[in-house]
Amino acid sequence: TYANAPRSYTSGSYSSAGSGAPVDPNVGRFLRWPVAGGSARISQYYKGTIHKGIDIADRSLPNLVAASGGTVIFAGCAGYCPPLGSVWGGSGYAWSVHIDHGNGYSTWYAHMMNIYVRTGQSVSSGQAIGKMGSTGRSTGPHVHFELRRGGTQINPLPYTNW
Repeated sequence: TYANAPRSYTSGSYSSAGSGAPVDPNVGRFLRWPVAGGSARISQYYKGTIHKGIDIADRSLPNLVAASGGTVIFAGCAGYCPPLGSVWGGSGYAWSVHIDHGNGYSTWYAHMMNIYVRTGQSVSSGQAIGKMGSTGRSTGPHVHFELRRGGTQINPLPYTNW
């Protein structure tokens, strides 16, 4: 388990992650905690049109890991990016990774300071894909983590096994 991952949540009209079935029972709870180490915490939840992902913050800038196995479909700059290795700077999502999980869903990891994977590469669940940063439109060190179904951002929490 992930010591600092939330056991349940409340977010608008969504049921808690700790009860009930995921929105798509054909997929189930397939996402693991996307941050290595144990001090990261959710700093902002999915809020539909206001915020289309969850933010997981950790000032120690840990590695980010694939929440599920799949194929990297994008690894690069989504917006304006400072040089790789920079903790701050840029705009938009900045340094980001997008992974297709082969089940109709994909995950997006934004605001990274380093990227360890390449487009087209296969990754396994828990594999390090990059390092947390605060690049792009960011309020501090965190990863903006999205789940997408058919290209549309949806609340990832009902799909987690945290």
